[in-house]
Order: sequence, then structure tokens, then C-alpha cells
Amino acid sequence: MDSKYVLPESIVLKLNGGEIALGWVARAWDEFYHRLVVIELPGRTPLYGEWTARYADNGYDFAIEILGFGYRDGYTVGSPNPSARLTFSPNERALVESLIRSLFSDPVARSTVNPFAIKVARYTGIVRFASGWVREQ
Repeated sequence: MDSKYVLPESIVLKLNGGEIALGWVARAWDEFYHRLVVIELPGRTPLYGEWTARYADNGYDFAIEILGFGYRDGYTVGSPNPSARLTFSPNERALVESLIRSLFSDPVARSTVNPFAIKVARYTGIVRFASGWVREQ
């Protein structure tokens, strides 16, 4: 996978022709930092999505929420402008979702990234997708 946003220590997972890796925390268009996931689908350049940890009331347990996907570069991640994200067929959406679930279920792939590397935090294994996380054709 060729992307300046992939962490050097990231494990690149390959599944059904697609590739996924955890990316940098990038400063984007809004001057805020966004946690990136980088995906390369067959016939496409690398695309970017944003994820966050959602903590339970106890402050230790957390799930992952995918906030958006389909951005052309790390700078546009989080943009509310619909034209900032590409659209996907139902099959592509299913592949992207499968890649994301595979990445966050792989303990080696996520081991060096916060909050997974924090000893007091506990990942519940749950991955949620925010409403409108992907634009479909």
C-alpha cells in the first residue's frame, strides 16, 4: 500500500482484493486532528476514513466508531461537504466494512496504536458505523 498516511509500523491486512491499515492522526481541513484508516480497493487509489474510540461510562471500556469513509486524502477527512467523499457500490461498501471489521479485530494490527496500547483501556471488540459513514451509489 502506497500512502504517506500509513503508519510505518502498521500491519497491512489484505482481504478479497482490498488492503487496509491504520493511518496517522492527521491534521485536516478544520485544523483538528483525525484518526485515519487507509483502504485501497481494487482499481482505486488509497482512500481514507476516520475512526474514534467511544468510551463506556466506566471510562475504561471502549468500542470503535467509524465516522466517515471515502475521502481522497487525509486533509479532507471529516469534511461535511458531500463532494469530499467518493460514492461506493453496495459490493464495495460491504468490502470496506469487512476490511474495517477485520482490522479492528486483529490484535497485532492494532497493538501499537492508542487507545489499544493503553494498559488500563479495554477494547470491547465492537465496531459501530455512524449514520451516513459512507456514500452509496
